[in-house]
Amino acid sequence: MSSAGMSSTVRSQPESESDATSEVEAESDDDASEESDVSPSQGGNPFKDALMQEAYDRFDEGNELFLDRRYAEAVAAYERSYAAVPNGYVLYNLGLAYEKAGDYVRALDANLRYVALPDCVGEEYLCAANRDEVEATITKLRAKVGTLSVMIDEGVELRGFEIDGRFLPAEDFPLVLTPGRYELRVRGLRRNEIRTREVEIVPGQITSLVIGPFNAPEPTFDPIVREPEGDGIAAPTSRLDEQERRRRLRIAFYSGVGVTAASGVATAVVGGLALQAHGEFENRCRGEGVDCTGQPFPEDAFNRVEQLRPVTGALIGVTAGLGITTVVLGLFAFSERQGPGARASVTRIEPSPGGVRLRF
Repeated sequence: MSSAGMSSTVRSQPESESDATSEVEAESDDDASEESDVSPSQGGNPFKDALMQEAYDRFDEGNELFLDRRYAEAVAAYERSYAAVPNGYVLYNLGLAYEKAGDYVRALDANLRYVALPDCVGEEYLCAANRDEVEATITKLRAKVGTLSVMIDEGVELRGFEIDGRFLPAEDFPLVLTPGRYELRVRGLRRNEIRTREVEIVPGQITSLVIGPFNAPEPTFDPIVREPEGDGIAAPTSRLDEQERRRRLRIAFYSGVGVTAASGVATAVVGGLALQAHGEFENRCRGEGVDCTGQPFPEDAFNRVEQLRPVTGALIGVTAGLGITTVVLGLFAFSERQGPGARASVTRIEPSPGGVRLRF
């Protein structure tokens, strides 16, 4: 496709409707001469000539609709033109039309495809002639959309995801979305492996969702929301790396320290009350400041001892279990690999009939 008939319209957005109209009118003579180049009567490939003519016709149609501010219809015309003959001119205008129509997700996609074209060394319709301008537009569009990425825990096998009625494989992530709240359904390989999460997509941010095992309790922590780094593109869907595992283990370790300390304080308080009641029981009627006249047996103190003794024993057991679990978590959270080829250990805590179970 020659650049003579298209370049002045697609290289930059029209400053005003009058300017754009004059540009389109100025091209009419060139377009007429171009039609002779693509006419099937030249003895070329009729199918190729027909596609070229379709690309020109739909491109001109899209320009007219764009000038009439019928942006959604212009998008459809540009898409048909690009389907006939892919080229940079159509991608440039397609990005403009999507942006004007308010579809920033597809506008970003069109502009990213445009900058993926090679630098110009020959025919301009085969390259990104307006790369700097479009890259600035991409930066502006990224601030208007959000990105959802998923991190799949080791050993978890998925069939895919459902969002807004669309079924998506894990390979489609990271996913660029319009900001807002979405219901994400995660499907495992088995029929009963389904989890539903609500995710808030924030403009200009990357929201990362951790997908854990289906046989473990539903995670209670919120998705990770962070600023884009580098070129603003989120990393592809990946398994949890060593750094993320350690981060989660350290969070669990510090939480375990706090819970163990609280359990220890409760054990000390209840144990102190039990000892006080036992001492009072022992000292009754022995002449140590307690008058037992009319009360031959200190039944109230005896009852308190009987009530507090099993509670104290249970708290001691819980505190000991929490302490052991916390120590194990600390060993994995703060230990270093023993060599470059050493495999990272993965620790999981799962509920069991007797309490919790550690899996290494």
